[in-house]
Amino acid sequence: MTKRKTKKQEGTELLKVVLTKPEKVDLSEEMAKASVAIEDLEAQKKAAAAHYDGEIKSAKAIVSVNARKIRDGFQMQPVKIETVHDWTDKSVTTTRLDTGEIIRSREMTANERQMTLEGTE
Repeated sequence: MTKRKTKKQEGTELLKVVLTKPEKVDLSEEMAKASVAIEDLEAQKKAAAAHYDGEIKSAKAIVSVNARKIRDGFQMQPVKIETVHDWTDKSVTTTRLDTGEIIRSREMTANERQMTLEGTE
């Protein structure tokens, strides 16, 4: 009889293996945990998106307001004024205290002409 010439080699190969009940239970638990994690992450994503939507809306409002001010060349803001009732000229004049500009001048009304104020000059 002739002797066989063989060579043995060990290794690994990806092959079908039937799952056992404990392996199925482990996989089910892992899947359930992942499902809950997905729900939690989606809720966090939604909350973060809402937060950033609010931040974006706020920034857009600033851009819009400032663009209008730049386009118009002015903005409305409180300015100290002085209103002078002049019974000699029968006029009422309002002046900006920051620039000295007269912003309004008009005749006194009939009621104003009849009034006298303490401290008139």
